[in-house]
Amino acid sequence: YAKLLGASPWLVTFIWVRVGHAFLRIIRDRMHMSVDLVVAAIMTTLFYLKVPGPKEDPNSFFCVGVPGMKVVAVEDDEVAQERVAEEIERPTGDLEFYRLAASRTGRPLPGFRQLIFAPAAMFWLIALVLVVAWALFVAVVGNANVAGPLSDCNRKRLAAISPANASQIDVGFGGKRLRLFCAMLHLETSSWARHSYAVAARETWGSRCDGLLLWDEQNSDIAPLDAEVARVEPAREGSSPGRWLRVRRMWRHIAKVHLQHFDWFIEIDDGGFVVVENVRFMASLLDNLYRTFSPDTQSEPDDRAETGDVAKKKRLAIFFPLRSTVKRSTSTGGFLINQEGARELLAALDSAGSSCPGAGSDESHQEYSAVPSCLSSRQVPTQQWPISSDIVDFLGCSSGRSPVVNLKVPSEHPGTGVCRHALLAFMIPQAQWNYDIYDAIYRHDAARGSA
Repeated sequence: YAKLLGASPWLVTFIWVRVGHAFLRIIRDRMHMSVDLVVAAIMTTLFYLKVPGPKEDPNSFFCVGVPGMKVVAVEDDEVAQERVAEEIERPTGDLEFYRLAASRTGRPLPGFRQLIFAPAAMFWLIALVLVVAWALFVAVVGNANVAGPLSDCNRKRLAAISPANASQIDVGFGGKRLRLFCAMLHLETSSWARHSYAVAARETWGSRCDGLLLWDEQNSDIAPLDAEVARVEPAREGSSPGRWLRVRRMWRHIAKVHLQHFDWFIEIDDGGFVVVENVRFMASLLDNLYRTFSPDTQSEPDDRAETGDVAKKKRLAIFFPLRSTVKRSTSTGGFLINQEGARELLAALDSAGSSCPGAGSDESHQEYSAVPSCLSSRQVPTQQWPISSDIVDFLGCSSGRSPVVNLKVPSEHPGTGVCRHALLAFMIPQAQWNYDIYDAIYRHDAARGSA
């Protein structure tokens, strides 16, 4: 078929090798679609080996070697070749002819018993059964380090998280209590799923934020807000808003209504659970580490210097991505940004010709890569973990523990692998699991405190 289509056999081989490499990498990293890929590979191979193709029609063939392909159906090959050569004004010897398999004469698909009990099919069926049996064993009684939301491993990891107390989180820039605004972007397409995530967020971690925005354009409360900012951020003609445009609109609304009332902002999607006290603690640490600089010299801050006259100083714009530090999967679950950083982000959205993707650009942009690009155009650096040894110590992140928990990736740490004051858990596949995570963190912490 590759020769028929004019493609090099090496290209076809390369594509299949690349597919195989992607399969192995995803399975090795224990990503959540690993079993899906194993089953897909087995079923694809089964059909490729056992489902016969259409029968060949001796009266049809391809003529290639000319712009486009000609398909002719004749009773005599030589006559057909001469006719094609005359039509395109080329000698017959300059052309190549290949038989064409006519689908109209294809055989019916084999029955179930014929497909299942063939020798090759039996081999792959046994392989499938072994994979499923292994997955069940690991999930139920096997390796305690298996990932997956609210497996025993994850319950232990979440129970190891301790919310920061009030004395740790009340002091920010200028000695005032920091106000944290939480924004969640709904990604689920089902209205029922979006409603479930919204209710769970409000009743668990969202109730602990100083401000909460659940951006769901299908909701009657959010739809008019989205329509209002859509005048500034219109969608491309004939297309629905993609994820990056939705993020731009959400931040336009935040800038208009909430920006001046809050000190710090955290954005996640609907698969995340924010440990609000710890995020506020992290914000206070960042606020005091990068608290001031002199407008005259634009000098870097000295984290050991006295605060001085706050009225004559200015906070730096700070952006910190909430990224898992597990080597096999450094995925991002959200980001934390202060008020100054949010103002710079909005300025970048307004800047034409900057490195910030525009509203009419490719809608495949993800905010976790686009936002840093926008901020870099405003000379706002991305704070990379670990930011400082003091922050690592304060959050209890010694020995390589992660401040962000990807629930679908096992820890590489011999213990729980989670910071004592971890900031975020993400990759939550069902809304109801927010309640279990809430109990694992807060009820266990309450029990630990009473003990």
